[in-house]
Amino acid sequence: MGSPVTTAQVAKRLAAESTVSPADVAAVLTSLGPVMADYMSQGRSVKLDGIGTFYFTAVAAKGGVATEKEVTANQITG
Repeated sequence: MGSPVTTAQVAKRLAAESTVSPADVAAVLTSLGPVMADYMSQGRSVKLDGIGTFYFTAVAAKGGVATEKEVTANQITG
């Protein structure tokens, strides 16, 4: 509902509710995505208390293949 809340808006509010500056909060939020992606690319999930657990998933074409050598990126559909 309504327009999305921006990173800057979240940073400003978090700063108001803590002792951290908006710029520091924004820097951490900007770094969060790549850090999470790095952990998840290692096959790990990332659990952020009060927010949720994040992990990569993939949807593959039905039918599968008989051997590991037959697996290709083209089988990933989502």
